[in-house]
Amino acid sequence: MERDEMKKMLGMGNEGGSAVYRLDKVSMSGDDGKFTITDLTTERAKGVKPTVTALGEKVEGVILKMRWILEFWDQPNTTFYSSTEYDDKWKDTVTVYPVKDKGSVETMKAKYKLKTLRVIYFYIPSQKKVVRLMVKASALSGKDKNVNGELGLFEYINDFASDESLPCEYVTECTGVFRAGTNQDGSANKRKDHYAMTFARGRVLTESEFAKIQTLMIEVNEKTNTPAAEVPEEPQEVDESQAIDDAFDAAFPDKETNVEEPAF
Repeated sequence: MERDEMKKMLGMGNEGGSAVYRLDKVSMSGDDGKFTITDLTTERAKGVKPTVTALGEKVEGVILKMRWILEFWDQPNTTFYSSTEYDDKWKDTVTVYPVKDKGSVETMKAKYKLKTLRVIYFYIPSQKKVVRLMVKASALSGKDKNVNGELGLFEYINDFASDESLPCEYVTECTGVFRAGTNQDGSANKRKDHYAMTFARGRVLTESEFAKIQTLMIEVNEKTNTPAAEVPEEPQEVDESQAIDDAFDAAFPDKETNVEEPAF
């Protein structure tokens, strides 16, 4: 596979489609810097919450693709807003659920006060599966904010340009770093203390591992470039965790799960 083609598949340009398929979700808590994986691929009865499993303080995997999504939990109205994924905020349109409102990225973001998250399609060898790794805005840039200069996602991706390599050729190590909260005047504010996700380059993949990763990249891109399925009506919920889960189910109804998994 040509390197320019791999860069496009990784999402290092603005190419891409509007679809998404169901995968388990990995996220990091801003309270303690620990990772969890939420099972969104196993069928469950209505009203049953998905299983959440602890992954610890470090997650290692390989980046297959990167996209964007908009989200916001409106607590007073007990409504979780979530958009379809997109690649280019200047050209793409998104649909916001549960209201099913469609428009430009900037228009929808302002209208519903949505926050931007980076979505990484991430192969985790220890789990033998591809997941959607959710990266909050606080983790996009970090070198000047983290006490030991740990890299945010933007700096991490840019670092590969120094030796003309690609993120998909290496294992990526994700950990949390503590950031002390401060006010605008620089004074301490404990209520703003939090952990932010950071990224570091791990080992280079073997030739056979890299070949399998390229196969995964192709399959992920084929699925995310396929037109999205029709979205069913979403039930109204008042419980926060259930509302978030139901909104995700409504926005991403495709039950197809993981693509073929490499051996490592």
